[in-house]
Amino acid sequence: MPRRYPPEVYWSQKRKLASLAEKFRLRVAGIIIALEGKDFDPHVVYGWRSPGTQRRLVVEGFSRTMNSKHCVGQEGEALAVDLIDRNLGWSPKADPFFKMLGKLARSEGLTWGGDWDTFKDESHIEWKEST
Repeated sequence: MPRRYPPEVYWSQKRKLASLAEKFRLRVAGIIIALEGKDFDPHVVYGWRSPGTQRRLVVEGFSRTMNSKHCVGQEGEALAVDLIDRNLGWSPKADPFFKMLGKLARSEGLTWGGDWDTFKDESHIEWKEST
């Protein structure tokens, strides 16, 4: 039986971006534009996630916490986003995309999941409280 994805995966790109807190969304939009300028095709996989979706991702091993910044408040308040290149996904060929995502996220004062010590999540960027 094919894997059924949580509803948030099927949202439009516009809705996924709108699910982010405004202060974070503006930085993410700038990162997306910069990635497009480098000939990448950025695609938002997740913005805001429901607690049920987060629980499922923890159970399946795709996340390690129920305290995710994807689940902050209601839709429109998320402080985390997962971005991939639409053509490369999470394949080894996506390494240049993820390295650029990390560089751009850091330049915006954001946290990049590729910098984490124990659970590398190269598609993930999130708001840093000191930002």
